[in-house]
Amino acid sequence: MRANRRKRRAWQRYLDTACVLLWAGAALAVVAVAGLGLLRLRAKPPVPTVREVALPAGGTIWSLAVRYRASGQDPRAVAAEIRTLNRLRPGQILLPGTRLLVPDYQSGATRLAQNLHSPG
Repeated sequence: MRANRRKRRAWQRYLDTACVLLWAGAALAVVAVAGLGLLRLRAKPPVPTVREVALPAGGTIWSLAVRYRASGQDPRAVAAEIRTLNRLRPGQILLPGTRLLVPDYQSGATRLAQNLHSPG
């Protein structure tokens, strides 16, 4: 009878240990997955090669986008990229001579600005 009790207790300790290990493994997996998700959110997309230009008199972001875009690229996407690079707000007034960063697609930008506008 004592032998049966010992076996039951040993078996119960084994099950308790296995349960604790399984819960610890599940918690570790959740933390690891959450950590990888946070790392992915913090990773920034690659920035294209940029050049600094002075806004000419009568110049606009649109004219810069048309001038510095890649062949066949939508100027709207490039204009949006210029706004992003320079943290420009909608309707912000730019004076001639303002120094702006523009994507330099001719000298090998690492990525092209994507057109998020629907056609039509």
